[in-house]
Amino acid sequence: MNAIRLLILLALLRCLTTSASALTVTDQVTPEVVKQNPKAWTITAKKTDGHLVAFTITHAVPRPRYVVGSLRIRDGEHLLLTSDFPAYVHEEGSATYYFSISSDLIANSEFEFSASFFVHSHGEDVPLPGTVISVIRLKDFAP
Repeated sequence: MNAIRLLILLALLRCLTTSASALTVTDQVTPEVVKQNPKAWTITAKKTDGHLVAFTITHAVPRPRYVVGSLRIRDGEHLLLTSDFPAYVHEEGSATYYFSISSDLIANSEFEFSASFFVHSHGEDVPLPGTVISVIRLKDFAP
């Protein structure tokens, strides 16, 4: 009887781990999306001195989430830099990211905002499977 329970548990775990990869959803954040959802997204880009463009990206987080802002800077097909900014948002609020990038590198560069649920377990916050990834092409917002 215990062997049957163990097999059922293993089969259930296998189903859950197999379907977990399908829980990731990717969408594009375009200027049109920002216009349609002004409370959800604010994206500004301003030219500064010396060929830099300063970006400010804010996303409203309606519930506690584990969020990661990921900057990918490319020169053509070559990846020059990646930088990830993880955070736990424990209350309803927003996550804001600030960065500057050379205007020469904007065309192929992007920022990704990922959000997933988390649980508090044994004194630590633990992200759960399933993520919404919002991709922002910087050239779409550049001045």
